[in-house]
Amino acid sequence: MISKALVPIRKKFSNGLTVLFLHTPTDPVSACHLFLPAGAGHESDRLSGVGTLSWALITKGTGRVDARHYAEEVESIGASVSAGATHDYSEISCHAIDDYFPRAMELMGEALFQPSFLEEEVAKERTALVAAISSKKESIFTVANEELNRRLYGRHPYGRPAPGNEKTVAGLRRAHIVNWHRSVVAPESAVLAMATSMPASQMLPVIESIFGPKAWKRSKATGLIRMTKTAIAVKPQKAVLTERFEQAYLLVGYPAPAVATKDYMALKVLNSVLGGGMSARLFQQLREQQGLAYDVGSFYASKQYGSAFVAYMGLQKDKLPRAKEGILAAFNDVVTKPVPKDELEQTKAYLKGTYILDHQTNSQRAHYIGWWEALGLGYAYDGKYVAGMNTVTSAHVQAAAKRVMGKPPVIIEVHPGKKP
Repeated sequence: MISKALVPIRKKFSNGLTVLFLHTPTDPVSACHLFLPAGAGHESDRLSGVGTLSWALITKGTGRVDARHYAEEVESIGASVSAGATHDYSEISCHAIDDYFPRAMELMGEALFQPSFLEEEVAKERTALVAAISSKKESIFTVANEELNRRLYGRHPYGRPAPGNEKTVAGLRRAHIVNWHRSVVAPESAVLAMATSMPASQMLPVIESIFGPKAWKRSKATGLIRMTKTAIAVKPQKAVLTERFEQAYLLVGYPAPAVATKDYMALKVLNSVLGGGMSARLFQQLREQQGLAYDVGSFYASKQYGSAFVAYMGLQKDKLPRAKEGILAAFNDVVTKPVPKDELEQTKAYLKGTYILDHQTNSQRAHYIGWWEALGLGYAYDGKYVAGMNTVTSAHVQAAAKRVMGKPPVIIEVHPGKKP
């Protein structure tokens, strides 16, 4: 979180770019994260994966140098430049020690604005992405989770994997990548967050020279799929998959609200109560006391247009019925009974501590303030997150649990064995 002594400077360029500058006097490694408001969820079904492939190629050569020489230049100053996409946004970042940070930013800008997308590099990265997608079939969690997403989100973009699938990625060509890049790399509604020990008087002119209106003309992302809120399932669903694994797997999921909603904070607390580590209820009740699981927990992802509250368990096939009953009973317990005060306070302390510990580097600090700003909550939410955690009560948690777990669940079972 942002220290009260470290308040970012917020500046809006005339090209539509929002700049957040955080001065951190004692950290010698500087970081810059640029968020673009278009991600994998804004791709068409036919071109699913084009964003992931495009960002994998962004550092594989520019109009000035090829991939090898670009990498050598970045490595010669001990810097890093990387990029990627979630469903909600795309992000490109750079990191370097202060002496070389301005040059690292120039190299990041060069990759962003002048990528070559050479045919040979496109072919290599496309092959690598197809192989990575194929290898996901070896993960039992991924197999189960992708099926859960398809059933929870249906035709919504959240229902498909952000990297695409083997068929769509194999069909991507250089022209698709060039068009995607042209569509999404626009300053309107983009957010650039920087954390550095270098003074604003030195770095703000550098930012403006690379990303300001003279270098990056005002424009907005165009030709993209518009994302809307996720729909709520109206009936329970169950799917049983038979896959070539040695163990079974179980997911029980409910549609849940997006990040900027009244139940968001309470559900973060609830998620930690149920599945936040070895002291959480699911681990203690289903693994330690009943011996049902190898691996058990829950997750509630922070998404912009809707989310899911999910419990997961890796186990032996013959324990699936008892495990399913146990998870549903744990969910029913938080719906019908308030979380005891001591358990609630312990959970909130754990969440606040882990959140603060996740701000130890300038890269983490820049990412968080940029991410909250990009989500529409404003960079100040980074501090409000911890303060807001203090206001969550057992009544809030129980009310949020009723709203989420009062909906029909989606249950995914993966059984070991040969595919039919």
